[in-house]
This record gives sequence, structure tokens and C-alpha cells, in this order.
Amino acid sequence: MGNLTATQVKSLSKPGRYSDGGGLFLSIKRGSKSWTLRATINQKRRELGIGAYPLLSLAQARKKATQLRLAILNGENPLAVKAAETMPTFKELALETHRTLAPAWRNEKGKKVWLQRMEKHIFPAFGDTPINEISRADVISALSPIWANMRETSRKLLQYLNAVFRLAMAKDLIENNPANTDGLRGALPRLPMNRTNLPAVGWREFPEVLHAVETSKASLASRLCFSWVAFTIVRGGEARGALWSEIDSQGRVWHIPGARMKSGKPHSVPLSAQAMRVLRDAEALRDESGLLFPSHMTGRELSDAAMMNVMHKLGLKGRMSVHGVRACFRSWCYDNGKAREISEAVLAHSVGDLTERAYIRTSAIELRAAVLSEWGTFASGEKKQGKVVPLRA
Repeated sequence: MGNLTATQVKSLSKPGRYSDGGGLFLSIKRGSKSWTLRATINQKRRELGIGAYPLLSLAQARKKATQLRLAILNGENPLAVKAAETMPTFKELALETHRTLAPAWRNEKGKKVWLQRMEKHIFPAFGDTPINEISRADVISALSPIWANMRETSRKLLQYLNAVFRLAMAKDLIENNPANTDGLRGALPRLPMNRTNLPAVGWREFPEVLHAVETSKASLASRLCFSWVAFTIVRGGEARGALWSEIDSQGRVWHIPGARMKSGKPHSVPLSAQAMRVLRDAEALRDESGLLFPSHMTGRELSDAAMMNVMHKLGLKGRMSVHGVRACFRSWCYDNGKAREISEAVLAHSVGDLTERAYIRTSAIELRAAVLSEWGTFASGEKKQGKVVPLRA
């Protein structure tokens, strides 16, 4: 017989711990009652939760306590069994990782691709496996089929895996990361860095490219958006997402918030006469979306594919890209003696080390405006420099 009676268990209400003997206790906290068992497991004193009262009566708690004591005497570890029952699967941890990291990502497409890659290549392999049961061999088995012929996807997946296992380690669910790069050496060959530059014509050809786009049969939004990239030297995504609310027409400046910049920092673009002309033409596209260049098909932001299709239809596939405009501008700056610091500032690149940047507190907007104005004159064909190679329309 124990120390407690069913009547006592029912009537007790004062917070505390009440012993029934043999390590079985009734715990009362904030008006709730629960059963716990103190036992020695692997030479360490442990406390096992048995259940809540009144769902578990005194008699039932004693019976369960007896079963646990017998299991421990037989060398079993009830804590390990319970942990296995509650251990999350890899997929559950992966989805939690995605929810945690996604708010910091500016690219909506990247959020979707993260899940799509996991669902296609990783979840079928060990998505339903408890996180603590996944081995290095499992990781190698999942990545091996795509490692050689899908290098960029493999590289990204390895980053994703490391993020998931780091979260599991932070939660004390695992002690080692099976996707650690050092542990995979030898089993998977080292991937060479894929540094393929996006295509760009020589800068002397660029005025002809711009003229071909502006006079093409592409949609007005696509044509104007490309011209906007040409005269502001921003990235394609920044141009496609441009809003009328970001434009200071009187001051002739485009203020891009940090949330839409690759660097995460706000960027102000001085608008040349050519850029202001694009703005005036874009008035014909104004709608409730607030975008400078809304798609005429969806009413939403233009897609990257829509911009690239303009290049392809002009026979420029493999020779020119939207991002290549920035390369043309940078090459023009170099060959025309423009200061590197100003050229990089136009591109919204950081120059110098952290110490040097700490002392540079100016955006040099007047100097950037002068360079963009001169570039705009050249790019628009108002000032010819060198031989222009005709393009196939």
C-alpha cells in the first residue's frame, strides 16, 4: 500500500509534491495535478512524467509506475523511448527552418524554390525519418544522383540541409551534423564554382541594342523597363518592381527601399534626362498596381522571362541579357576613365574594406548623376562613340 489514498488525492489542493512511496509523487502546480516517478536510469536520478490527474487515477498511476520500474530493472530506458516517440521528422524540422528563415528573404521566388527542391530531392529520401536517425550515408545517398549533373541545385541543397541540421542541434535533438561538408569529403567530389557570367555585348554595341529594343514589337512595359535599366543601371528585379511612390519627380531621384535591394540597403538613383523621358512615357501604363511597368497581361510585376524574351526575339540570345546592361556600363566607365568609386556607387556596390567604408558617409549623388547623364547621352545614341555593329531584328 502507498502513503496516499484516493480521497486525499482528490481533496489535496495546496501546491507541492506529495509522496506515495517508491518514487511516485503527486505534483500540484497552479491548480493542476500530475503524477511523476523518480528513478535511477544509467546511474543518474531522473524524473519521469506519468500523466495528469484525474485522467490517471491513483490506482492507474501506481500500476504505470510499477511497469516503468520493471522496465528499468530490465535495462530499458523509458526516457529514450519517450524521446523517440516525440522526435520530429526531418520534414517537420525542414518546414520549421523554412518558416524561420523565409521572412528575411527578399526574393519570393527563392522561398518557393527552397521548398520545391526539398520536396523533389530530399523529402522522398528521408523526409519522414526522425531527425536523430539520419546519417551521413543518408545525405550522401540523397545527393549522389544529382551531384555531378545538377551542380547548383546540389550546392543549394547542401546549404539547406546544413540549416535544418543546425536547427536540430540548437534544439539539442542531435549532437552532430550529418551534412557537414568536412564529413562528406571523399564520398562526394568537390564541386567547382560555377561562375558563368551573364552575356553582354561590348559597350560600343550597346546603343544599337537599346535602339533595337525601343523599336521592337515587344510590349510597351517590357520596352520601357529595359530602357529604365539602361539609364538607371539597376538590376532587373529592382526595375521590374519600381513603384511610382518611390519616384521624386521634382528632385529627379528614384528612392529604392532597402527591402528591394540585393544589399538590403536603401539606394537613391539620380535620374538623367533620358530616364525622365522613360518616366513620361510610362505615364500611359499607370494603373492601380502602382508599378511603373505593370505587365499588360497580368497587371502585376513583369516577369524575368518576359524581359529575356525581348532579347531572344531580337536574336540576342547568348549575346545579351538584362543584367548585361550593368556590365556594358562598367566597361564603358573603365574605358572612359570614370572613377572606380563612382562607377561602383552607381552599381550600388560596396567599395573598400569595412574600415574604409566606415569613413565614407556620402552617397556622391551629384557625381553619380554626372556619370549617369554622360552614359545616358551615349547609350541613347545621342553621342556616337566608335563603330556600332548592326543587330538582326
